[in-house]
Order: sequence, then structure tokens, then C-alpha cells
Amino acid sequence: MADTSFFGRLTKLFRAQAVVTINKDGKRNVVDTDERQQTNLSSLRDRYTKLQKSFFEQAGGAQSMAYQQVRREVFRDYDAMDNDPILASALDIYADECTLKNEFGDVLLVQSENQKVKELLENLFYDVLNVEFNLWPWTRNLVKYGDFF
Repeated sequence: MADTSFFGRLTKLFRAQAVVTINKDGKRNVVDTDERQQTNLSSLRDRYTKLQKSFFEQAGGAQSMAYQQVRREVFRDYDAMDNDPILASALDIYADECTLKNEFGDVLLVQSENQKVKELLENLFYDVLNVEFNLWPWTRNLVKYGDFF
């Protein structure tokens, strides 16, 4: 039986089945043991639709509640828009064009005069955040919804 206590739900939410190791060069490597990133791209759904309550609904006044209600309705329209084949293809094309690799095979190019900063950012983007896998759906959802926070 699942632990439905507050602490149990928080533990499940923030528990990551990922192993982070640091090699001798100081680079961090992340191994996804529960394969959360092994997702079929055609079945990706935005996490926004899973949200039931926001900070504004819990702590804000009537105005912010009305804003959030209208926002949720607009986001439902955006989800329905994704079912149209022409619009879904356009979103895919935008995401494809935004995440093309450069001539060196990099999706994201980090430039800095400080070599340590460059190495840390490349480690963060490629090894921890895994932008080569995650940047496409992030970009598609950004184009689809217009914001991404």
C-alpha cells in the first residue's frame, strides 16, 4: 500500500533514482536507474495539466484565482490544439529547428573565457540536465504554451 502521508508524498516526489558520480577530472555523471528519461516522445504530455492547485490559488486573492482559472482554460485549449495534425506538425518543426546540432555535433554551445566555468556549464547541461534528450520537448512545450515556468 502506498504511503499517502504528507512526508511520504514529498519523499516520493523528490526521490530521484539517479546515481551521481564524480570522476577524477571533477565532472559529474548522472545515471538514471529508474529510466525516467526513457520516454516515448510521441506520448509526452505537459506536466502543467497534472497540476491541480498553484501557489496563487492557495495564497492569493480572488483576482489571482480568476487569472489562474482563465489560464487553465487557455492551457486546455492549447492541449486540444496539439491534437490537430497541422498544428502538431508545426510545433514539431519549430522544436526540430530550434534544437539542430551545429557543425561540431553540439546542441548547446557554451562559450566563456574562464575554462573552469565553461567545463562546469558543459557538465551541467550535458551530463546533469541532459539537454541532448530534454531540450526538444522543453522547446516544443515552450512554443506550445508560450511560457515555461
